[in-house]
Amino acid sequence: MNQDQIGGIFRAVIPPLVTWLVAKGIIPAGEADSVVAALVTLAVVAWSIASNKTGKVIGGK
Repeated sequence: MNQDQIGGIFRAVIPPLVTWLVAKGIIPAGEADSVVAALVTLAVVAWSIASNKTGKVIGGK
C-alpha cells in the first residue's frame, strides 16, 4: 500500500468513528471536525515516518 491508499482508508474510517464518539458524548459536537482533521493528519504523518525509515529521505544517511 502507498501513502495515498493509507490516507484514503483513514479518511473513510475516522469520520464514522468520531461521529460515534460524538453520539456517545465523549467528544463535543463542535470539535468533531478538528478531531477528524487531527487524527487523519497524525495517521498520515505516522505512515510517512514508517515508510521513510530506509534512508531514502533526501539528505538521509
